[in-house]
Amino acid sequence: MNTSLIGTVIDNYRLTSLLGEGGMSAVYLGTAIEGTPSVVAIKVLLDDHISNDDICQRFNKEAIALEQLKKQPHPNIVKIISYGIYDNKRQYIIMEYVEGVLLDHFVSQHHNNLPLLILVFTRILDALSFAHSKGIIHRDLKPSNIIVRTKDQQPILLDFGIARLDSMAAIDKTKTGSQIGTLAYMSPEQVLVESIDHRTDIYSIGIILWEAFAKHKWTIHEVSDFTIRQSIIYNPLPVLPTLTNLGVQGQTLQDIIHKATEKKRELRYTDCTAFKDALVESSKIVYTADKKQQANKVVKKSNVPSAHWIEIVFWITAAIASNMAVMKTLVNY
Repeated sequence: MNTSLIGTVIDNYRLTSLLGEGGMSAVYLGTAIEGTPSVVAIKVLLDDHISNDDICQRFNKEAIALEQLKKQPHPNIVKIISYGIYDNKRQYIIMEYVEGVLLDHFVSQHHNNLPLLILVFTRILDALSFAHSKGIIHRDLKPSNIIVRTKDQQPILLDFGIARLDSMAAIDKTKTGSQIGTLAYMSPEQVLVESIDHRTDIYSIGIILWEAFAKHKWTIHEVSDFTIRQSIIYNPLPVLPTLTNLGVQGQTLQDIIHKATEKKRELRYTDCTAFKDALVESSKIVYTADKKQQANKVVKKSNVPSAHWIEIVFWITAAIASNMAVMKTLVNY
């Protein structure tokens, strides 16, 4: 891990610790020497890539994408504070610091709370719909590029490093014949290196949603990149037993995932709003079934000593109230 910049001051912020490192950049926690915000995240291009024109262009493109989105901020997209070049050679982007957990970790913590998971995914789709309306396609959606903020359970989209910007289409240096993205979450058109549009992001979210319910990566049984590519192009995702066991509401969610991950883009949802609306409708079915399931548990425990009934009723009421709050938010979408 690259810790060599810890202690460095960039644009009024001192780099205090390394938050993470990827293929082309490292992200540090920065604290303000003076002024606000007091804590930020600072992404810095790695030394190995400062002379690579293609990577420098990608890094700069992310800054431009976030700057465009900053003009009309969306609550579920990370906010940029500033960007520039440090020490005459190293590019950097200063962003808001989001304290939370990666999406896959959040899902594993709340896998039994379907209304909450659906709410999180509707917010992700809302953020993507906003980005698409601004001519920005993410192209690299995966659980590690979505963080769920601890304080309010809001998902935040990160890492627009390989995003496609309509405003920069004429100078986009993506090489013809090259695959852009993370293989496991690529759409068939990305794997086939065809032209893409916003529906490639819809496919990626469909994959992430499938994994959320499967509780494992869809590539778990794949043995090579070649077989992963073949599966993306030809094989539909397996039906999930976890959804089959939910009956009608599970079938509804299965149908939503299937439509989002259709191999032919014209068969997918036309946009993220249609995808989101389908999830909101499904949540009503899920919530109704969840209440029935909770009621059945009470009936089955009818032989519990009366001394424990007050505690049981309290927790069931609390659970229903929690789900009702989530449902109220979904219905108001």
